[in-house]
Amino acid sequence: MSNFLENDLGRNEQVVLVGKLHILTILPWHFIRYATTKLGFTNKRVVGKVGFIKKQSLDAPLNKINNVGVSQGLFGKIFNWGKVKINTSSGEYSFPCIVKPNEFKNKLMAQVDQFEEDRLTAQAQQLANAIKN
Repeated sequence: MSNFLENDLGRNEQVVLVGKLHILTILPWHFIRYATTKLGFTNKRVVGKVGFIKKQSLDAPLNKINNVGVSQGLFGKIFNWGKVKINTSSGEYSFPCIVKPNEFKNKLMAQVDQFEEDRLTAQAQQLANAIKN
């Protein structure tokens, strides 16, 4: 499942987390959803795709993430799966049946914070180097 993300890594980019679909999604009427839904993020961006005929894909830098939400029904709470909704500057993307959706959300938001912190640190270092020279 992580191959979809590992095959498209950029410079200095590494996979942080790949969302997994719940095993209950392999019931016959959900198999296509299971086979066509991918979601994960690296230290620089979030990548996902969902759908077979009506395909929706997401590839956004972490600094473009506005909000990450989770919705769970009764069975989602019982079996610990739910829909992860990611709002970016270009739109909203939904990824159904993700295992441990709140954990995925928390780790993604932590990575967004880390990305911003790293960006500011690099910017400060460049400024310090420019002042030195």
